[in-house]
Amino acid sequence: MSKRTSLKDIAKELNISVSTVSRALRNVGEVSEETRRKVRELAESWKYKPDPLALGLLKNKTGYIGVILPDPVNHYFSTVLHGMNMVAQENGYHLLISYSNDQSVNEQKAIDDFVWARAEGLMICPAIDTIDIRKYQQIGGNGIP
Repeated sequence: MSKRTSLKDIAKELNISVSTVSRALRNVGEVSEETRRKVRELAESWKYKPDPLALGLLKNKTGYIGVILPDPVNHYFSTVLHGMNMVAQENGYHLLISYSNDQSVNEQKAIDDFVWARAEGLMICPAIDTIDIRKYQQIGGNGIP
């Protein structure tokens, strides 16, 4: 697998700062047309793609929705997951999927993992032994739908 081209790679090749490369690609700030052209041409020839994690930090959006289901082999849940995925893709989101195997301890861990990964939303089908709903209240209170 080849290394992804970074802003730093482009900056080094053109002997300019990383922030100048970033401004040139985003078409903001004071960057000469000549520099902007050189940056864009090199970025295109090197097939530069913005790092989605870096963009997520910059925009405070990840494009991820966490989905926690109890059973990976249940036909009902696979059908529901298929529908969720179609709607998510149509709206520019990607699903992160975890299975609790119908155990609340696994569900709680998955919730923590998705919150840590900065999922923009969570869809949870509670495990059969889920009694404590404080975790749901906590994520809702943190503004995660």
